Amino acid sequence: MCKCTPEIRTQHCVDCAFPEHTISLTKIDKIPPMPPVVKPPLCNLPTNWQELQAAIEQWGTDRNFYGEGGATYTGQWMKLVEEFGELVLGLNKNKPELIKDALGDMVVVLVHMNRLYEDSPDCFMSEPERRISKLQTPLAIKIILDSVANLYNESSFYCIYIGLLDQLSALSSRYINLPLFDCVLASYIEIKDRKGQMIDGKFIKNEDLN
Repeated sequence: MCKCTPEIRTQHCVDCAFPEHTISLTKIDKIPPMPPVVKPPLCNLPTNWQELQAAIEQWGTDRNFYGEGGATYTGQWMKLVEEFGELVLGLNKNKPELIKDALGDMVVVLVHMNRLYEDSPDCFMSEPERRISKLQTPLAIKIILDSVANLYNESSFYCIYIGLLDQLSALSSRYINLPLFDCVLASYIEIKDRKGQMIDGKFIKNEDLN
């Protein structure tokens, strides 16, 4: 005798000698699955570094980053330090998404710092040479930390800026196997519709104001 009951019925009922079990199980098995989620294509997004930098700068302009009462170089440096902390946390806990977010967010902040830098050259970023960092993680982080610390002195900005991008790109290749551009694009997509207020030279998103 089949020991199956409606409460404990299992797949072997399909082959058992009790047709009513087979029918009941078949009805259960025919519950339609959830349809796949189709995400709409992302249109009008930057496709190269020049477009991406311009889009980030336009985002900043629309939120008065560069005007009177807007962001300050020091305020953005503080934000850079905050994102650097997120990068270290992601590396320590081996969380690729956190590493990706932090790398992208750091470069977004660097774009704003570049605009706020008094002697900022009128140039666009380009993808650093794709290479895997051969440095041990603590040493690679120390080099980035030193660069971030030295950026506090605004006059040192441009001579450090390019080297720092190169180090961030190397980390991106090594730990998440992505070009740095993809990290920055993801960060831009995350913030492009974000609203907030400028407080003490830093942009505070609406969700963090309450």
